[in-house]
Amino acid sequence: MATPVLNQSTKKVTVKNVVNAAGNAVADFSADVKFADFQAPTVTGITSAGPDSFKITFNEPVDATTAQNVANYSVNDGQFFIQSATKTGLNEVTVRLYSTLADGTYKVNVKNVKDLAGFIIASTDLSLVQNADTVAPTVSSVVSASPEKVVLEFNETISLTDTSAALIAADKVYHTNANNTPDSIVVAPNNSKRLVLTFSTNKLPQGGSAYLVIEKDVLQDGWANKNVQYTNNVAVTVDTVKPVVSKLESATDNTFK
Repeated sequence: MATPVLNQSTKKVTVKNVVNAAGNAVADFSADVKFADFQAPTVTGITSAGPDSFKITFNEPVDATTAQNVANYSVNDGQFFIQSATKTGLNEVTVRLYSTLADGTYKVNVKNVKDLAGFIIASTDLSLVQNADTVAPTVSSVVSASPEKVVLEFNETISLTDTSAALIAADKVYHTNANNTPDSIVVAPNNSKRLVLTFSTNKLPQGGSAYLVIEKDVLQDGWANKNVQYTNNVAVTVDTVKPVVSKLESATDNTFK
């Protein structure tokens, strides 16, 4: 929404002229939405993300400006200098230090981070357990597979070892045979464990299944452990059902879901 609405106010929201990925029209929908948020964000977890970084997870989406302000984080009361804080998910921030951390336990403090309604987190002390990781990332599940897109979930945060274009040109990812490369290979912007492969040109067969191949050294975790070759016969589904709006609720004072 271009113009924020007041928290705890009610507005009518209308959804119309929408089609799904298969081109089926979505029925028009209208409902009153109350924009209400009464609670400050909290931290639900902290994990190591590499020799010089860690990931903090919040219980709700957080404001990018305050979440990416390095002054809102400290390690061992300022013993380690923070290089960057980057939102790697709607409710996830990866903090990178200028130096590496030896194995051990560290105190991390989080403060002044806001949710999307403007509520500020209470100053929170966390315990970060740092252990060197020597295991390569692996696929934990196939989230979805349609003729034009495959989404894979990995067991940890991942990044590409090269640009999407370079990996495609080298036939590092494909389905059925090396001629069927994707149009793009990206880590999902709102979930750093998910890999999204788009096959707009070389579509997967409709219905049935297709062999998906990811060659070794395409991906790496925060410790630079690279993947081994992944091959899987994925079931390809085709959506033939028109979507309908089942629920509409406020997410913040100017967004809804």
